[in-house]
Amino acid sequence: MRQLLLLLFIGSCHWAIGQEFLPLPTAEAEWTRLHSVFGNTSAEPVPSSYHYAPLGDTLIDNQVYTTLYVSGGKFFQKDNATYAGSYYSDGPQTWYWRAGATAPKLIMDISLLPGDTLKNIEIDCESWPDCPVFTVASLDTIYTEDGVSRRKLNINIHIENESRYAFSWLEGIGSTLGLFNEMECLQQSFLAIEPQCEWSLLCFAQSGQQLYTDPVHYDGSCYVDGDPIGSTTNLDRAPIFNLYPNPAHDAITIEMLGVSGVAIQAYRIFSSTGQLTATGEIQGQNYSLDVSSFPPGVYTIILPQRNSMSIGRFTKL
Repeated sequence: MRQLLLLLFIGSCHWAIGQEFLPLPTAEAEWTRLHSVFGNTSAEPVPSSYHYAPLGDTLIDNQVYTTLYVSGGKFFQKDNATYAGSYYSDGPQTWYWRAGATAPKLIMDISLLPGDTLKNIEIDCESWPDCPVFTVASLDTIYTEDGVSRRKLNINIHIENESRYAFSWLEGIGSTLGLFNEMECLQQSFLAIEPQCEWSLLCFAQSGQQLYTDPVHYDGSCYVDGDPIGSTTNLDRAPIFNLYPNPAHDAITIEMLGVSGVAIQAYRIFSSTGQLTATGEIQGQNYSLDVSSFPPGVYTIILPQRNSMSIGRFTKL
């Protein structure tokens, strides 16, 4: 009997030490992100939905990444999808190389425990008045529709004597902010930048089975009517763009991706304190913006659409 108990004890310790974690799926998966925009111009949030799916592998710096694409519509549409980035899982950690970024960032570490501080998370401290700190507030277990138990880490944000819930990490699924940890909306909320926004993971499916739905926003459908990228003919979609050089001295180039011909896109630029610094219109695929008169610092550029927006940052030297 003592030998049996000893074996059970050793076996349980070995399981705890060598615990395996569910990675993000690399095929036959679909994430639906809900993006809501609200502010002074709208009494109610304006929602839109986006669908993400992995489509094969790519090799970056001798590391195999899974490529991720995004589309609109009632479900993921491969023929109408654009490249969003690439990711890979290394044990409990998942790293994401966003399209247009120069290096991968940590988007999930499911091995953390309550009280631990998140490190290497994708956030630009220079664009905040005080760099926020994220800690694990609590650890739960959820059961998805396939009967699998998954760890759920609830994350709090701490900044300027304020602490509140920010998002959760779901093992093998991603962030409740919608697969990624979208910090722009959190920043807009703290700095009161209008319009404000909210990301959430509306649905997650794998191998054709719906495994997770948002307990607050899901109303029986993984599609939001009025989706700004719901068809190939509707051009009211969140624009994708690059900024270079970054940092910049006198001018930056805004390169609009996936745009053909002449395009006109409004923009707004905010300082790190939330002050509106400049507005204007981008014309064409490569637009040069004069920033020589800007004081040195970190700036946020927002390209708004009717139901969505894209956000980028650049540093003025």
